[in-house]
Amino acid sequence: MGRDGDMPRLFARLHPKYRTPKNAILASGLIIGSMIVTLDVIQIAASADLMFLILFTMVNGAVIVLRRTHPDVPRPWRMPLFPLLPIIGLASKAVLSVALYLVEPLAWGIGLGWTVLGFGVYYLWTRRERIAEAAAPIVEAFMPVPRERY
Repeated sequence: MGRDGDMPRLFARLHPKYRTPKNAILASGLIIGSMIVTLDVIQIAASADLMFLILFTMVNGAVIVLRRTHPDVPRPWRMPLFPLLPIIGLASKAVLSVALYLVEPLAWGIGLGWTVLGFGVYYLWTRRERIAEAAAPIVEAFMPVPRERY
């Protein structure tokens, strides 16, 4: 995401020897470490479960929306029983989310908080990048910038 401009370029910097995104790994490690120190392991697991449920809810919803809005796009595989399977997927995620809330309600707050924070940071950063992209041709007309290859 750092390479593609969806996050700050700081997260795209690679370690010279290992060629891994060292700053992104360090930031993730600090966040995970702070959660380990401050939260119970059950809360951490439950909030991670909720975030996965949100992810798969978005996937099931996207399948329905994309198949309806772009029916002519070639797809290398067929989905049997469309749209029944994604609807069953959405319903099962709802049931699991409610059950998770009944077991660990604080995890719901943590998981939703992280998800909202992530969407907020992504939205604000990509909005900033779109403004920069719109101004890029004007700036590059005066100062050409070589593109870094990765």
